[in-house]
Amino acid sequence: MKYYLFIGYQLLEKNSKLPKVKIFNDSILIDEFFCDNECSTKIESVYKEQQKSIGPYGNHTVKQKKDFSFDTPKKMKLYELDSSSWHSDSEIKIQVCDNNSNYNNGFMTKRSMVLLNPVFLIPKWLYEDKTLMEKIFLKSARLLGDMPGWTRMDFSSSREQWPGFCTTDESLTDMQELCSGGDFERTFKIKHKHGLFFITKAHKHKVGFFKLDRFTHAWYQWMHKYRFTFLGSLDGKSRDITLVKKI
Repeated sequence: MKYYLFIGYQLLEKNSKLPKVKIFNDSILIDEFFCDNECSTKIESVYKEQQKSIGPYGNHTVKQKKDFSFDTPKKMKLYELDSSSWHSDSEIKIQVCDNNSNYNNGFMTKRSMVLLNPVFLIPKWLYEDKTLMEKIFLKSARLLGDMPGWTRMDFSSSREQWPGFCTTDESLTDMQELCSGGDFERTFKIKHKHGLFFITKAHKHKVGFFKLDRFTHAWYQWMHKYRFTFLGSLDGKSRDITLVKKI
């Protein structure tokens, strides 16, 4: 099966020369490039929620709109990988070298900082199937809702983050995992669950379905160059959430 590996990259702070990034799948070098992007872009996901209540003195409705925006690197690397050779010890490894800071008399005067955001691994067929992806987003959006009567998603470390790693509070990814100065290396284990391969840094098996965050909702819209809004409603005991595409 074919998989897409997405890696966003940005040079947050530049010293003298461009750092070099190397991508490996197991022992095979996939790509080697200079981290030449110093720009970020803003991505957004919109949630509208409406609560209707019926009381002895009349009805009332509360509406709220939430815009969640995130900064992400403007440049993204996309690799198509074949999962037929993956095994229980397979991995994705990212090496950053020549990421040197400048020191004078023991004090840092200028530093170089590289951000890798996001690092996602998604089946090609699933990424390209907007209808199915939207159903997955709806399921996760139900668990992200703030309205009374909705069960919120558990963002503890007990479940796997899918489709990978990004630097948001909801994802619980340590910022140092994806952003650092100096030469560094990050390794992501490739594991299999729910009928697909995914990347993880966990050393033990995690239970439950994958958790998705709002960054992933926004990122998918940005990558596919279209927009949608989540509409949640609570009318008495009836709860519903829909996804409305913008023409």
